[in-house]
Formats: sequence, structure tokens, C-alpha cells
Amino acid sequence: MTGGNSRRLVLVTSCLGGGGAERIVATMAAYWAHAGHEVHVVALRADEKGPAYTFPATVRIHRLRLIVEHNAVFDIRHIGRLWRLRRLLVGIRPALVLSFIDKLNVAVLLSLAGTRIPVVATEHLVPWMNPLGPVWERLRAAVYPRARAVVSPTQAMSDWFKAHYAGNFLTMPSPGHYEIAPVTTENHLPVIFSAGRLAREKGYDLLLSAFADVSAKRKGWRLEIAGEGPEMSALTEQIEALGLQSQVSLLGHVSDVAARMRSAELFVLSSRQEAYPMVLCEAMAAGMAIIATDCPAGPREIIEDGKDGLLVPPEVPAALGSAIIQLIDDAPRRRRLGAAARMKAPQLAAAHAMLAWDQLLTSMDGRRA
Repeated sequence: MTGGNSRRLVLVTSCLGGGGAERIVATMAAYWAHAGHEVHVVALRADEKGPAYTFPATVRIHRLRLIVEHNAVFDIRHIGRLWRLRRLLVGIRPALVLSFIDKLNVAVLLSLAGTRIPVVATEHLVPWMNPLGPVWERLRAAVYPRARAVVSPTQAMSDWFKAHYAGNFLTMPSPGHYEIAPVTTENHLPVIFSAGRLAREKGYDLLLSAFADVSAKRKGWRLEIAGEGPEMSALTEQIEALGLQSQVSLLGHVSDVAARMRSAELFVLSSRQEAYPMVLCEAMAAGMAIIATDCPAGPREIIEDGKDGLLVPPEVPAALGSAIIQLIDDAPRRRRLGAAARMKAPQLAAAHAMLAWDQLLTSMDGRRA
């Protein structure tokens, strides 16, 4: 402890890039630093360029440069990497270590074995759709009971872990920083907007197939997709094959996603899988009418179907296109859904989510590891 009610907290992440987990790290670090805690962030990637998000000056960032994009499971050098991580964490003497995502959770728990330093592990990927492989799964099963808690953002994920592993599994929403848009009567552009990493799990190929049908039936509407990723070339080719070059824009990295959201009419999440899609919460804060695929986890725990958004079956472009056309044709319904989404948004924001994390910290005070 650092004195009074303040604590010395360490957040361990693989990198500080522009991903969703890294954004959560930045949000939590800033919140706790502003609350008067001593916050350290430890990043393990050796091949990243720099933080994509801004940290308060009081947050101490440590770069160990221990791992790269792909690391062999069996590598004698892992012992040295774990020892370096252990030496740093023990030297900081934290009240709590918070680790981010599956394999890194395992590494942190292994590195701190026998130290009595409490660890809370966090999961941000749907485990049954993102298996780690037999070796890592066995390691995860062995070390998760040592964690003070394993936190997932959705109940579906926590329930799966409870059914497959021993440990203390909790559900708490991921904290996100969302600016609640003011109520406005402005007409928005006839734009369908989506944002996220251009990867197969996000289902943008499905969205393009759905939009091809929409654009043939409802003229004048455009589709804009913000984000970068490995599917950029394939999606560009699909756009050309569908003849949608003049109606679809792949925007790449967008610095002000919220502004794009506030000017568009519809937000669509077309994912094949999600854990806790923070971009969905951001769209709700922007007051957008939302259509999302009903993935096995994620959207259904954020959206109430028909009240503050629409849920459609995943991997069914026809259902996605039908829902889009319904809302294109019904402007009053778009306004109602957007207003209801904006009303719910404060419940999803960082301040609300971090109350649960503060309660978890308080519950650990005075307990032995």
C-alpha cells in the first residue's frame, strides 16, 4: 500500500497498441491514477512502436520487451522471461496485480507463484471460440485457482469458465470512456457506419453481402467501415466484385470515431463472435440506432432487443439486410432506438463500471493471498 486509502496497482498487458484490451488498460490506469493510487503499467511486447492511448503523467510504464507476435510454446527462454517479470513485479511490491488476457494471465500467475502477491486475471475473448491449445489450456486450468479472481465482461463467459475450471469467476463490465452525445433533432447523413478490426470474426464480409442487397433496394445510402486489419485486401476485392466502390468506404484508422457516429443514421455490428464489444457501447453513447448480431456472448448482454437496438442471427446476411431496410424505412423507430440507447449509455461508461472494480479492491484489503 502507498498510504491512506491509496494502493499500489500494477496492470500487466502484452502491448499498448490500439486494441480493445489496451484501451481498457488505459481507461483503468487513468481512473485509478486520478483517484490517487500509484499505478504501474507493464507491457511485454518487444515489437510495438508506442502507446496508442494517452496515460496520465503519474502512471509509470515499464517495457520489458519479452515477447513477440508468435512465441513457441516450448522455449527454454520462457524461464528467463518469467524470472524477469517476477523480479519487476516483486520489486514494485504491489497491493494487486491485474493481468490482461488468457496466455498472459497464465504467465503472470506462474511468475508470481509463491510470492503471495494477489493477482486478478481478466478475460476478454470468448473462450469456447478461442481455444488456447492443449498445453496452454492445461496451464490455465492449473493456475487459475491461484488467482484472487478471474473477471470476464459477460455472464456467458463466466458461466463457461465455471463449468470448465476451478477458480473464483466474476462478471464485471469492461470500463469504457464514452462521451454521451447531446440530444439533437438534426438530420443525419444516410450512412450506415461500423467500426472495428478488419478481421474475420468481425463479419464485415457478411455486412458487405447484406449491404449489396440493401443498396439495390434503397438508393442513396452509403456504408462506411472504420478500422484496419488483415482482411483489408479481401474486403476491398469483395467490394469491387459486388460493384459497390461508389457506395462503400473502408476508412482505415479514424481518430474521432464518435464524430463519425454522431453524423450517421445507423450503426451495425456484424460480428461472428464478440466478448464485450465496446464499440457497441460507444455507438449507444452517440445515440445511434443499432443493429447487432446476436453472438453467443456480448451484444445480448448490452442490448435489449427491440428497445434500445435490434439483434439479428449471426452469419445470416439476409437477416442483417432485412433489419437494415426496416430501419431505413422507419425514421421514427430509428429515433426511438437511438434515444433509448443514449439513455442506457451512462450505465456502460467507465465511472459506473469502475465502481465494481473499486468494490473488488476494497473486498481484498486485509485478505491473505
